[in-house]
Amino acid sequence: MQAWLAVLAERGIQEGALFRRIRKGGHLGEPLAPAAVRDIVKERCAMAGVEGKFSAHSLRAGFVTEAGRQNMSLPETMAMTGHHSVATVMGYSALKAHSTAGPAGCSMRIERQPSV
Repeated sequence: MQAWLAVLAERGIQEGALFRRIRKGGHLGEPLAPAAVRDIVKERCAMAGVEGKFSAHSLRAGFVTEAGRQNMSLPETMAMTGHHSVATVMGYSALKAHSTAGPAGCSMRIERQPSV
């Protein structure tokens, strides 16, 4: 993931869609449509033998959860996912977040939610 973010930065892409068309010669094109991302996720999960229902939405939920695990600040997470509501972004997380004062003004400290 870090390598891909570095490629985007090298190409001057600092915001917008993460998933983009790669054209001949490695040129980055327009963002992929949501249906294209969904199809790629489903195809790659099947190729990897991962069972279950996965979608592009699964990536967003996984990203929010991993951001919490890595103690990414809540404002930074929200900026990266395009969320404007704390309640909405936290709804994607599989972790329980606690607001704590930090250098960014707010960060996420996490603890696993009990299984139900």
